[in-house]
Amino acid sequence: MATRLITVCDLCGTEKKEVNHWFLVRLMHYTDGIDMKISRYSDSKALRPGAKAICGQSCLHKIVSQTFDSQLITGDDAISSHAR
Repeated sequence: MATRLITVCDLCGTEKKEVNHWFLVRLMHYTDGIDMKISRYSDSKALRPGAKAICGQSCLHKIVSQTFDSQLITGDDAISSHAR
């Protein structure tokens, strides 16, 4: 029996279909702030610790804004408090 990996957007909960153009976002936390790595979605990279599946440009824009707006205002990571 084959195992099917179901991927959902970490921001809005949309389920990934076969031809969607998704992104992966990884946040790296440092003492002086947060760095963000954005890459094209792949199942293997999605399994890495800290990887966030993002369904498209609208959610990608939201995660970028939430992360860096929060960092400028409070120095905190907004993703954990705003996601889902």
